[in-house]
Amino acid sequence: MEKPKPLIILPDGRNIPPTFLGTWNIRTPIQASMAIKAAITSGYGGIDTAACYENEDLIRRGITNSGIQRNQVFITSKLWNNAHGFNSALRAFEKSEKRLGSIDIFLIHWPGPVYSFLETWKALERLYDEKRVQVIGVSNFMMSQLDILLHKCRIKPMINQIECHLWYNDFMLLDYCRKHNIAVQAYSPLSAGTGLLRDKTLIEIAEKLDKTPAQLALRYLWQIGVYPVPKSSNPKRIAENNDFFDFEIPVNHMQKLISMNRLVRTNKDPLQWFDPEYR
Repeated sequence: MEKPKPLIILPDGRNIPPTFLGTWNIRTPIQASMAIKAAITSGYGGIDTAACYENEDLIRRGITNSGIQRNQVFITSKLWNNAHGFNSALRAFEKSEKRLGSIDIFLIHWPGPVYSFLETWKALERLYDEKRVQVIGVSNFMMSQLDILLHKCRIKPMINQIECHLWYNDFMLLDYCRKHNIAVQAYSPLSAGTGLLRDKTLIEIAEKLDKTPAQLALRYLWQIGVYPVPKSSNPKRIAENNDFFDFEIPVNHMQKLISMNRLVRTNKDPLQWFDPEYR
């Protein structure tokens, strides 16, 4: 079985794990406890949440109730759109930190206006300097936004978490991040609710490889250098979604999977979307 590669190697030599559990749909303490315990037991190394998920307190309680030690899991949270700006970002982080107890990875959730995300990034740099977080990064940043940030920042983003799945692959963005040594995480890696897992090509290849369509879709991301963040509160699916390291997709099948790319988003376009709370 292939050993999962680390997402990032920290300056102190520790590894950020490759797979994180997405938690936006977790709404109760029981859900949180069951999901987190299932995730850690089946090999996930991280839990991904955000201020706008409104479940940061549940994630903290879920870790405690599941019996998992806090140092066994990395926690990601994200800054929401109404907290852009230097001081606002610091205040928002403190609120998230209070709800979670501590945060390992902190991301800007959406870029928004340039002047806002540049000031916000300065706040994340301070949090990193003060060792209040171990990793800082962004989410939903496109090449033009990353280019502006990379030319202005003191510490470059370590992660860019973006929509990425078989029906939406922005290969130019992936190449850009690779060139600048920015790790890419994929949210919505299974494009839930769109019918991706019922795609005929995906099912046919999954059957040939004796894998589920979900495992094949996640392995595809892994082979193009993207770290998936699958979300579920079902213990069986949570375990299944981390069981994709023991096989390789042959080149001919990879070519067919790549051809499935529709370049159609299921989420907002970061270059066009501005939340009303900005104003």
